[in-house]
Amino acid sequence: MGRKLWKPVLGSLLALGLTVSGGGIASAGVGEAKVSGQDAALTKVRITFHTLDDDKDHDTCLDVNVTDNTGRQIGHLDQDFCPDQFPDGDVDGPFTLTLLAGATWESMRNGQVTVRVSPDGNDHWNLAFYTVLLFSDGDRRNANYTGQASHINREVHAEVV
Repeated sequence: MGRKLWKPVLGSLLALGLTVSGGGIASAGVGEAKVSGQDAALTKVRITFHTLDDDKDHDTCLDVNVTDNTGRQIGHLDQDFCPDQFPDGDVDGPFTLTLLAGATWESMRNGQVTVRVSPDGNDHWNLAFYTVLLFSDGDRRNANYTGQASHINREVHAEVV
């Protein structure tokens, strides 16, 4: 009996634009509901590069991917930045990654953002990158890195927090 009453009550509250707590559902407006909290959907990933004191050469290409906490690829940056040079002190971005699979707030906890360089020669790029992951409930997660990518250290990673 309680189960039959629950659905009409939930529907009525949502139709009025009221928040229902404890079920992971919050109002997005009259007649609209969106998932919030741990089940909120990933809607966008953006990355910004800051070149520190050793630039990215024009012949160094990039590959940027984001994975969830199981290692499943969620997004990819469709730009490799060849033949772009990122000079010292340059800030490039934000660039929006293409989402390849669905993910939630919870599945992205401890996910990874990976930047892989493919230099031609002995390029060293001292950089910081800042990644923001945006979710359907307006919340966000970040993954940031500061260090060097080079012909020796071709992949750099930042954990999503």
